[in-house]
Amino acid sequence: MSAILESRIERTAFLGLALAAPNALYLALVLLVPLGIVAAYSLFTYSATGVALPALTLRNYATLADPYFLRLIGRTAGIALKTTAICIVLGYPLAYALARASRTLAAFGFFLLLTPLMVSPVVRALGWFVLLDRNGIANTLIADFGFERQQLLFSEPTVLLGLSHLLLPFMVLPLIAAIERIPRNLEEAARNLGVDLYPGAQVSQAGAASATIGGIHTVALNLETSDSVDQVCSFYKPRFANAMVTSTDPNQCTIVSNDHKNMISINARAENGRTRIVITNVSKSGAGSSSSN
Repeated sequence: MSAILESRIERTAFLGLALAAPNALYLALVLLVPLGIVAAYSLFTYSATGVALPALTLRNYATLADPYFLRLIGRTAGIALKTTAICIVLGYPLAYALARASRTLAAFGFFLLLTPLMVSPVVRALGWFVLLDRNGIANTLIADFGFERQQLLFSEPTVLLGLSHLLLPFMVLPLIAAIERIPRNLEEAARNLGVDLYPGAQVSQAGAASATIGGIHTVALNLETSDSVDQVCSFYKPRFANAMVTSTDPNQCTIVSNDHKNMISINARAENGRTRIVITNVSKSGAGSSSSN
């Protein structure tokens, strides 16, 4: 039986490699080969009359230490970091809304998000020239209100605006894919628990459960992670001021909050090479129902 299973796994792996081979070859031709050519030219001697002289040198890399180039590299890195931050701030709420929206609304949102990608980036960039040029729409409105026309183009804020506009869809799409993989019942459990879930933890087979008896509402969630018990406790300790921490051995740790109206306990213990986390929230409630999943 195991031999048959191993044979199937080998055939599946071979089929996967065969299907991936054309894409890998295409990427090698259009990405790795041009990069290799550029890297080779960077080792040749610069020529003012041609591309390069066939004489190997490291002077081109030594030139990078020049203050002028260092300023350019620093400014470029700064603009890249700022653009990334802007795309994260603007893209995450949009990605979350699309990932949790209804099918119809999500389809319409995807249409609006992907439509700009059908237009050339050069054309989209030129659109900003029409808006922000000295005689563009924005400056015309400024002049109509009696203010002096401004130099809006060729400034760092304008560059950040244009780059964010071009790159925002590429931030939103991966975020949507990541958010859609998070089960909704896991988010609901986290809200009911009143505490952050451990990063990267997975819901165990025990799942989550809640019950209300005599005005006391209890919610419990079972998680698993490959991190150690010490890492889990180090993550939760700063989140509870004056909490009672019990650690009998390196394989178990218990944290209990000191809020008697909304008591949260976190128990982490090592089992079979993984760490099992049980988060329990006990609070006063007027409801009277119970459920589990």
